[in-house]
Amino acid sequence: MRAHVKPRPLSAGRVHDDPLLDRIFRGRGISDSAQLSHKLANLPSPNFADIDRAIGLLLEALEQSKRVLIVGDYDCDGATATSVMLQGLAALGFSKLDYFIPDRFELGYGLSPALVDQLVPRAPDLLITVDNGISSVSGVARIRQILPECKVLITDHHLPGSVLPDADAIVNPNRRDCPFIDKSLCGAGVAFYVLLALRSELKRLGRDISQFDPRELLPLVAIGTVADLVPMQFANRCLVESGIQRIRYGAIKVGLKALIEYAGKDPATLHTSDIAFSIAPRLNAAGRLEHMDLGVNCLMSDHPDQAAKYASELCSINSARQSLQEDLLILANQAMPADVPDGLCIFHKAFHEGIIGLIASRLKERYFRPTIVFAPGNDGVLKGSARSVPGVHIRDVLENIAAQTGWFNKFGGHAMAAGLTLPSEHFHDFVKRFNQEVASLDAAKVRELWSDGELSSTDWSMETANKLEFAAPWGMGFEAPQFEGAFWIEEVSQMGQGQHFKLRLRHADGGSAEAVWFSAPVQPEPRELHCVYTVDVNRFRGRSSLQLRIVAETFIQ
Repeated sequence: MRAHVKPRPLSAGRVHDDPLLDRIFRGRGISDSAQLSHKLANLPSPNFADIDRAIGLLLEALEQSKRVLIVGDYDCDGATATSVMLQGLAALGFSKLDYFIPDRFELGYGLSPALVDQLVPRAPDLLITVDNGISSVSGVARIRQILPECKVLITDHHLPGSVLPDADAIVNPNRRDCPFIDKSLCGAGVAFYVLLALRSELKRLGRDISQFDPRELLPLVAIGTVADLVPMQFANRCLVESGIQRIRYGAIKVGLKALIEYAGKDPATLHTSDIAFSIAPRLNAAGRLEHMDLGVNCLMSDHPDQAAKYASELCSINSARQSLQEDLLILANQAMPADVPDGLCIFHKAFHEGIIGLIASRLKERYFRPTIVFAPGNDGVLKGSARSVPGVHIRDVLENIAAQTGWFNKFGGHAMAAGLTLPSEHFHDFVKRFNQEVASLDAAKVRELWSDGELSSTDWSMETANKLEFAAPWGMGFEAPQFEGAFWIEEVSQMGQGQHFKLRLRHADGGSAEAVWFSAPVQPEPRELHCVYTVDVNRFRGRSSLQLRIVAETFIQ
């Protein structure tokens, strides 16, 4: 699919001494150089709704040496949030800590009644959710029923429903009554902020907090933030830049260092794309195919041999995930209807519940439609994973359908990603209703890409690539720079299996450079190419070289 390219509008003024970076930052809404000062001291204060109640619960648990159980999620953000809360509370003096991450296939997402039933033998005095809980109305009700003495602290970042759980405290920047300025924190970010607030209160009370250095948690927060694709607003840029700097300095646990190195990356040069495409997938793979305890154990490990074992296992599971994903993507493409509908729903009995989110992402990118991929669950229930495009708030679409039909067992998520469970007898009706809902929004059906303008071939240099790579923590809403141009394809060679190609591009000014085109729609041939591309550093076997990466072919304006 070709894409329309749009130049980024630039804010007024000058915010950086380097002309190229100035253009890029102003194209992301930066109007004051202070917005580029990502120091921890500039973080917004933790004025969350319920933060005082949350601190009260934690102080009571600390002073009375109560049993604290952390309930996490089985994705990368959930694993890092769990690790952040465990490590932070331990450093602050909590001695009776435990955690539980549900099995994706047995219990599904969140603090469900079935999960609560499994927690009874652990007899927690305080249960803390991280990266989940905001939709767990029935789960908290079950706690009140069978664990009446247990207090509940929910820390989450997902969008709340019309009814909040009956918890003792709920810390979530996306609560409608929450005054915290930045709504884009991930689960690990919310957990980090809760610990900051607790540390501040303990310091005010004159307690010893010398064993707790919150900066030690920042690498985990950075990984969770980048992995969860939350908008890279100011607070997240501060957290991610500070976390990545600590990784580059080597100020990390042995387990994380092992995972980075087993992924073929150098901690000293790590950047956000390494997290997104190498580190996060290896952690996520554990939750997709096995159990996320492995991911938490790796992140928390300080024993070299143990860390190497965990990291190696995560890499092996990720390799299996990649193979399975490619097989299932073939099935998904075979199941595509001849005419692509406004809202795309795909089901196959062979689909794997842990992989459907990845399949949905790939189909969404290829066909540029809001996409839900379903896999068979237990007892005649289908489990769906949804990915959306700009202009379609996928959770709102599901909420509208739920309000009109009552079909779902449960659902939840964000504007761009969501999950749901649906009794199989409603599937065909749901497909029709979903398509109608999306069609009524009149969303764009053509992919649009923002461009940071054109470059001359003199800008195709390692100096430019390094400058762009380390200029800022890039991510969703603060995307890495990409440029447009018309070139001539001089040479083409295939890379491995599939539609991956290496090209040599010639610029109109006579300069040339090597480029890669992953998942090209057709095999390129010598011709004119108008495209959006990035300027990257290719690191391979200890050597670095310039590499252009083609994002998409575009319509000529």
